[in-house]
Amino acid sequence: MNGSTLGLKIKENLLFLTKKHNISEAELARKVSLPQATVNRLLNGVTDDPRASTLNAIATFFNISVDQLINNKLMKESTLDTTRLPIYAMSQDNSLLGALKSTQQIAWDTILSKKDASFLEVEPSIKATCIVFEVKGDSMWPQFIEGIFVIVDTTSKPKHRDFVMYLLSDSSQIVLRQYIEEGQDHILKPLNYGYKPVQIHQKDIYIGTVIQAKSDYRES
Repeated sequence: MNGSTLGLKIKENLLFLTKKHNISEAELARKVSLPQATVNRLLNGVTDDPRASTLNAIATFFNISVDQLINNKLMKESTLDTTRLPIYAMSQDNSLLGALKSTQQIAWDTILSKKDASFLEVEPSIKATCIVFEVKGDSMWPQFIEGIFVIVDTTSKPKHRDFVMYLLSDSSQIVLRQYIEEGQDHILKPLNYGYKPVQIHQKDIYIGTVIQAKSDYRES
């Protein structure tokens, strides 16, 4: 395979992958820790001899092999049209609240700690701006059992009786609860009667609304 052919094959496959996973050039560069100029050259097919470390980083992110990345079979083999979302941990570092207070626009993917290097593949109708949490504990039993994955829309506003994710300021904990409006009060209600509901305070931070729950997933 000559250099120009290699560059074109990588370009075609990388354009296919970025479109499939709805990820921009800048975001891809940030997530794989590469200069944006490097990713730009790959996307434009002008890199004839990319470094093995560069190809490995990109292939690992998209959960494919380097051979698939440089081979024209990738587009033929990739018939499963999905969106790939990172899975975040419910337990976060105690510095999370402080980081959020100093952030005007919250970019959850740059603040939250991921669960290892795991991803959840979902149908393409799910927006790439959604994030995933693995449920811990039994506070939302029986509807949300421990170990199930909830897909959270971070762009929607909570409505009465929605299931939501909140960061509680008094404990710095991320919780899954049902959002209840009672007059002027906004309450986070657990489904398990062994837990108490809490009133939402001004310092508590809304993360997003649960739009789907899944128990099957694919790890990268």
